[in-house]
Amino acid sequence: MESQEEDSRLVTAHRMARSISMRTGWLARQAFAVVLTAAALLAVPTAAKADDWKFSVTPYFWASDIKLDAKVNGNTVLAADVDVSDLIDKLDIGFAAHVEAYTDKGGFFLDGNYNSLTSKDERSGGGLLSGTKIHTDLSIGTYELGAFYHPTKPGTGFDVLFGVRLLDVNEDIKFELPNGDSTRSETQKTYTDAFVGIRAGGPLGGPWDLMVRGDVGTGDTDFTWNALGTIGFTFGSKSQFGARFGWKETSIHLKDTGTETTTESDIVLKGPIVGFTIAF
Repeated sequence: MESQEEDSRLVTAHRMARSISMRTGWLARQAFAVVLTAAALLAVPTAAKADDWKFSVTPYFWASDIKLDAKVNGNTVLAADVDVSDLIDKLDIGFAAHVEAYTDKGGFFLDGNYNSLTSKDERSGGGLLSGTKIHTDLSIGTYELGAFYHPTKPGTGFDVLFGVRLLDVNEDIKFELPNGDSTRSETQKTYTDAFVGIRAGGPLGGPWDLMVRGDVGTGDTDFTWNALGTIGFTFGSKSQFGARFGWKETSIHLKDTGTETTTESDIVLKGPIVGFTIAF
């Protein structure tokens, strides 16, 4: 009887995993189809004018605090805030970069942000025995592939943004109890969202300019929103270099409804951002 129940649980888990995989694959195909369609629309009028295309590469640093709240069946099981000083102290490796290819009509962009953290704490309370040690390895990667369109005069007005965003989360938490026993929780998930938004900006005078961006997305996540505001300036003989600084905030809501439990997680990343741009 126990063997049959175990087999039944395995079949159910397999079906759920297959359903999630099919949903993610469908969403990714739809989002990439949108981007590829935009590529065709942008490429047709400029196919004979390769010189019209310009490129920029912007490595950047996002000094973000991380706030994580997790609930199971409505009950809070984790509420954590990691400020940027702790983040830097626990950071193993990190990188962030934004790449664009564009014309006067629009273009495409790639954005990647990856951080790997390790922490070791001793905690008590909240159901934990005094002296419990917690080892946490956490990596969060956010990757975007998108396109944008200029409906107004180049260099002014706003861009319409759309594309696909991948959120890759790997978490390994080990609890070491005072009596020597230990337990481990591991999570490895990739969430795929389609997003749409607006980017607006314009010159402030001289080499200075202002840019703001906002977008919303959904798919594998329940809901995600992203906001960015920066001030930048250009320099160099052909204004081929630039620097930007400002503020970025991203909020991610995850919800997983099972047969017996509903798990909800809210991840908020926010903080100052600074980058250096090379255009060619």
